[in-house]
Amino acid sequence: MNFLIDTNIFDELIADELFPDIFLDAGRIFNFYSTPIQEKEIEQLQDERKKKLIQSITRTVIPALDLPERFYHGDAKHLNDYQIAWTAYVNKKIAALITNDKNLITWCKDNDLGIVWTYQQFITWYLNESGTPKGI
Repeated sequence: MNFLIDTNIFDELIADELFPDIFLDAGRIFNFYSTPIQEKEIEQLQDERKKKLIQSITRTVIPALDLPERFYHGDAKHLNDYQIAWTAYVNKKIAALITNDKNLITWCKDNDLGIVWTYQQFITWYLNESGTPKGI
């Protein structure tokens, strides 16, 4: 399966005790995708160790798509998040957007923009797909 991951999920990944297993399974059981929006946020991290860990996660960067006018209501604060969600929705290779951003989850549901998982939902799926609860 292919997942577009929101920036907040990178933090969850590197802090998870399953990170070594997830790291090794990326590209085998699933694929992660991001956009230049997330990559710019990662590049701006001040914590060099955290930045290097996140940059080590295998993923494919795809272009962020412009948000159609009908979804944008002058909410500049969340525009990048909405672009990420729109990109996940339009790109048919992406099975789900993974985010813990409650505002973004609500916005996606309100606009019927595809499947959105929390990090916990991804981990549940991962443990089922990988066959055993590795790293625990």
